[in-house]
Amino acid sequence: MTEHTSATPLSAAPATTSAQEAQEIAYSLADQAQVFLKGLLRPWNAYQVGIAIAIFLLAWGLALLLSPRFREWLRTRENWPKWRLRLMLMLEKRLRLVFFVCLLWPTV
Repeated sequence: MTEHTSATPLSAAPATTSAQEAQEIAYSLADQAQVFLKGLLRPWNAYQVGIAIAIFLLAWGLALLLSPRFREWLRTRENWPKWRLRLMLMLEKRLRLVFFVCLLWPTV
């Protein structure tokens, strides 16, 4: 009696498992995308997504306009500690997000 040994090495089994897991995750994401798109068939949900996109574009435009002015204003600040300048510069870099949140909050 001879035993049958598989031709695949033992290390191939985890790769197959991870490939199957990746495939399951991809299918799950596709299902969630399909549910989201079906939800957009209801008019109010589509309006909400459209409003959020419009607010993002408005926030992007505001940041595009005001960011250079804010940076120039920061350059005129004298005798400010470095930590405050760095904090304000960090705020300037995130100005689009700040505008987006401030504009989106009242619409919710």
